[in-house]
Amino acid sequence: MRTELKKIGRKERHTYQALYGGVGFKRNYGDHFLPTLLLKDVKFQETVVADHLWVNYTRGFSKIGKLRDGDVIIFDGRVTSYTKGYYTQAQQKEYGLERPTKIHLLEDRETEPIPDAITDKNPLVGYIMKTNKEFYLANNRPYDSWYVTQYEKWLKKHI
Repeated sequence: MRTELKKIGRKERHTYQALYGGVGFKRNYGDHFLPTLLLKDVKFQETVVADHLWVNYTRGFSKIGKLRDGDVIIFDGRVTSYTKGYYTQAQQKEYGLERPTKIHLLEDRETEPIPDAITDKNPLVGYIMKTNKEFYLANNRPYDSWYVTQYEKWLKKHI
């Protein structure tokens, strides 16, 4: 359990700092994919409050552009709780962060654009699948070339 996040509580929004750790997706009701972002070494007031967190890939993260390992992201968020585990296994209460806003990189640098998390969700899923192709195929994770094609079509229009 992320006890430091539990201590912060959910009454107020706070500013956090984290390292970019990668991209992924989760399934939502069948075969609908929701893009996610891995944050590592999440800090609040210089104290690590989570070694890692998966958060929804929101429009604010999309606006930053393509991230690379080690990028430091600053954002505001609110602590949330959720139930971790599957229905067939033991479940437990866990803590994370939700509704990230005021998202920016610590280092001011140019980044390549990526699809918008709201208006271009399918191309964003394609970007994620293409980025993680080897891992997904090696671990029997969903990989659908249709999504990758959507990303490649998006790329031709925007680059």
